[in-house]
Amino acid sequence: MAARRAFEEGGYVETSVSDIVRIAGGSRASFYSYFTSKDDALGVLVDELTDDLFAAATQPVVGTTPFEKLTATIRQFMHAYRDRAPVLLILDQATTVNKAFLDVRLAIRARFAASLETTLTERRQRRPDPDDLDPLITAIALGGMVEDMARGCYLFEQHIDEGQAVHTLAVLWARGLGVRTD
Repeated sequence: MAARRAFEEGGYVETSVSDIVRIAGGSRASFYSYFTSKDDALGVLVDELTDDLFAAATQPVVGTTPFEKLTATIRQFMHAYRDRAPVLLILDQATTVNKAFLDVRLAIRARFAASLETTLTERRQRRPDPDDLDPLITAIALGGMVEDMARGCYLFEQHIDEGQAVHTLAVLWARGLGVRTD
């Protein structure tokens, strides 16, 4: 899509409708027959991204132990984030100047947190938490840790070995959840 290419080339703030039209090879009139603004065009990209990212990050994983499954799940999320980094970077830029995109970003986080909260609540019912940690807050904290690592690696190009990052995150999660790592 021309809008995606324009945003990837210029970033959210610097991209204009004219840039999108130039890349598309069309006219402003044709652009406005599909979209009302550059934000509308980005909104379409973000809607696709949201569903795609969640689907990719929540595919069933292979592993024989809970720790192996946890590691595979974290790796899967990291790869889903990496593969969608250009659009995630644009979305992050948009959140700084447009409240509607901040709301979208928070909705994405909430969707992941809700999924993890369900898992934590089920686990808590089987094995009570002696520290009585709130499942939603725990989900947000654990998810945020993984998301921040992915953001550092793939958006900010922090030079961190991906394998070591995944392993470290999995061990921290396992310790936090009382999952054996051996």
